[in-house]
Amino acid sequence: MKTKGLLIRMALKENLVDWYIKNVIIPNFVKYDSPGFVVTEQTSKFGYTFQRDIFLSENFITDLENKFVEKYGDQGKIFLYGVGKNFGWNYGKSFNMPTIQANSNKDVIEMAQFLASFVGSTWADRSEITKMELNFKSFEIQFTDYVVCSKNGLGYLLNEGGIAGLWAWLMADFSIEGIQIKCQGRKENGCRTLCAPSKSLKEKQLPYVSFYDKIESNSATDEYLTFNKIRPTQFSNTTIKKLIANNIVTYSNGKMEYNKERYLPLGIDFLFLLESQAKKIPKGSDLLFETACIHGKRIAKKEEELTPAFISDFMAFQGWGDLLITPNLNELAITYYPWHELFDQCEKEIFLGLLSGFVSIYKKKEIKLRIASSSLSEGFVRFNLEEAQ
Repeated sequence: MKTKGLLIRMALKENLVDWYIKNVIIPNFVKYDSPGFVVTEQTSKFGYTFQRDIFLSENFITDLENKFVEKYGDQGKIFLYGVGKNFGWNYGKSFNMPTIQANSNKDVIEMAQFLASFVGSTWADRSEITKMELNFKSFEIQFTDYVVCSKNGLGYLLNEGGIAGLWAWLMADFSIEGIQIKCQGRKENGCRTLCAPSKSLKEKQLPYVSFYDKIESNSATDEYLTFNKIRPTQFSNTTIKKLIANNIVTYSNGKMEYNKERYLPLGIDFLFLLESQAKKIPKGSDLLFETACIHGKRIAKKEEELTPAFISDFMAFQGWGDLLITPNLNELAITYYPWHELFDQCEKEIFLGLLSGFVSIYKKKEIKLRIASSSLSEGFVRFNLEEAQ
């Protein structure tokens, strides 16, 4: 390790699956054993963290990026990158991650190494920090088989934007931007991402995206902790932990897969940022719903026997809450839906689109669901759903 100039070059040589089991599963850092809930929780020297997560399919995020770029061009790229950057920034905040402004260089370096291992064990096959210069606020990391961008060559949400936002948090500087200087999805050798102040990227003549609209939320409020608290479910007892234990969901080389679909855990900041910001683009919310609906149909078509019980179990393992669904759809409700500060700014297009796709295939006709009524009065979220006329 070269400390002069705080230049660090390191490879994460430890087997990432072993690292994930030792550092994440065994200490119960992520809780995959509560039906309807996916939670990340820890207490460290930096404080207590509780974060509600959901599992989303890589194919859904890939399709989302493709469709927004295809339909909106540069506006779509900026939207995706901005959501990703704010997601990364809020991820750093929610976990009380040490910033260079208030903590030692050693703490920041150790956190960057932990994050590289964590991301590498859940979103990639391999990760390697190739450069870290704290005095220049510069960071470079390389991945193999990184989610989304290795498939579509874009990666605005979880690579360029997400990594830039996270590094910006550690550097206490939201003006930091990120750019993929190599991408496996563009037929290059792995995905390599550089994060640095915009001035530095400009000097290198790199075509980075500038995004300054910071949206900062708080996952440590009493409301967040109360509304997202794990509670017993009534309609499903399915969890991702059970599915992995029974080899229904596989985990290998940083990938969780069910029925040839790869799933990844994401803090609900990602969900609510997507939905709240899509409203700022003409018909952006419609495109979110349509993409989720198509994705729901694709998953449903793969099932040999699509039943209401399966749909309820699927929503439970993804972390959406407890779904009541009767065969004739005369009762359809979700209890313990995730809550966030941006809750009132969102129309829940992703959940509604996904479920609409499922019931459309189940009933063999096109169905678009909407929220008929909602309740937050008992300290949790409940929606009653119905078919839109």
